[in-house]
This record gives sequence, structure tokens and C-alpha cells, in this order.
Amino acid sequence: MALNSASNVLRETNNPPLTNNGAPISNAQYDQNIINFYNDLVALNTGGDVDAYDPLKEYDSVTNKFVSYSGLVWLYINAAPSTGTTPTDGAFWTQVPPSVIAHVRNKDLYLDYGGANQVSASELKTLVDNQDEYLYNKVVNDIVTSATGSMETFDLGTTVAVPTMSEGDKLQVEMNFNNAVAPTSGGFGLYFLWDNIQYTPISPSSPTYGNSPLQLPYTSYSTSIRITVTQLSGTDMYVQYDQKINDILPTPGDTYTNGACWHYLLSFDASLATHFEVQSFVSAGGSIQLEYLSIKHIKS
Repeated sequence: MALNSASNVLRETNNPPLTNNGAPISNAQYDQNIINFYNDLVALNTGGDVDAYDPLKEYDSVTNKFVSYSGLVWLYINAAPSTGTTPTDGAFWTQVPPSVIAHVRNKDLYLDYGGANQVSASELKTLVDNQDEYLYNKVVNDIVTSATGSMETFDLGTTVAVPTMSEGDKLQVEMNFNNAVAPTSGGFGLYFLWDNIQYTPISPSSPTYGNSPLQLPYTSYSTSIRITVTQLSGTDMYVQYDQKINDILPTPGDTYTNGACWHYLLSFDASLATHFEVQSFVSAGGSIQLEYLSIKHIKS
């Protein structure tokens, strides 16, 4: 905003952009200086974008408290709301400069303060911090093959980091596997694990097809798996497996008719884990495809 007083005339003092008259100021110049100051003060107190006073609206000192009236900004100061009280300095209103209602960026503590939808910045941050998060959600289509029968790791295309799990948090894992090339016997042992910390939740023996927690027999075409891991404490996790196996190539509208579901308590030091892996023990001559993988962190 250009200031009227920027055109004031000074007698001797240099203060750009004000004009230095270098001589006594005339009565007309003096009067114009005063007028310029007055106009600037009026401009600084003009309502601008502040809503005009409405005699039919109720005003209060919490939410509906600022109005513009007669070219000025007014603040409602009475403890009790009222309607039809014309702004004038007194018990209900006081004149204020617009700077009183200036918005300071990044300093908001509330939205809709005093209204039906009031929410604080801390409440919003808590909500954002507790949003569920997909750690991985992709079509993988990676195939692993073994000529001798061995543990093979699928290429996920990226490292899937282990999140910090609070008590009550869950990991929800969904995986789809296809029997790409069937071995002549056995099948595929399927493993979702943390840095090789836990291969066999049911049996302590080495990973194979026979002792794997999840299996795709060589006679079956595909399998869909859901694993839900619930953090019980710093070291204890409750794990539930749900597996559906298709013995033939599915067509649209097909439903799975056979499967398995079981659960167990898993204990290990989660602080040692840095990332997740998906592996399969592949019987000799077989190839298995990890078609899809989803890992979702569900926060309590």
C-alpha cells in the first residue's frame, strides 16, 4: 500500500523519500502533512476483506468477533453474545487495527476454533502419525528356479524396511504364488521372514518343503496367502496364517474351496531386523512365481 505521508514535506531534515524543502513550511504544506498522516491511519484501520457488520447476526468474543463498520475494524469484547448492537467503542465493541487479525503462517493451533468442527494441530498430527501405511504393494511377477532343491529369494525390486511396531500394531501381508514349472514330487515351501531371523515358526529344523509353514504342492496351480502379525510386546508377536490353494487354473468367478488357517506365538528381538524377505524352498526342477505382494502396517 502506497502511503500518503510518503509525499510529506520536511523543512530541513533529509529522510528520503520525503521531500526536503530546505525552507520554512507553508501553512498549506503543514496542513497537507497532517491530512496525509490522517489518511494513512484511516487506511491502516479499514476493514478491507473483513465481513461487514450484520445487525441480524449474533456476535460473540470467541468465533464471530470481527467486523468492518464505517470503514473501520471492530472487535466484539462483551462476555455475552448479542445481536443488533451497532459497533461503537464501549462495553460491546472496540476499534482495532487489521494487524490484530493478521494470520501468522505455520502458527495455527486450531481449525474452526469454538465451532462444531474444532480440531487442534496436535490432534491432526496424532491422526496423521497413526495412519495405516503400505510398506509394499506391487505386482512382482518374479520367478525362482532350483535344479537341486534349495532356498531361493524373490527379487522385490526394492528393500522393504521393517517399521517400528508399537504394542497393538499389526502387519497384514498378502501374497499370491503360481506354480510356474511343477517338480515331479514335493512342492514349494513358502516363507515370509525378517532378515532370515525366523524361517520355521512351527518346526526348528532347516527350511524345506515339508516343514515350511506355508506350502504349494506340485499338484496345485496357485495359492493365496494372508499373514497377520500382531505386536504383543517388544519381543512377542501373534501370527495368524490363512492360506487358500487352487488345484486348477482359476477362471473369473471361481472361488477357493480348500485351504488352511493356523496361528502361533513368535518371539524374537525385533530390533535386530532391518528388512523383510519372501523366499521359497523349491523342489528340484521346479519354478515358482511370486505374482503379488502387499505389506501393510496397521497402527493401533
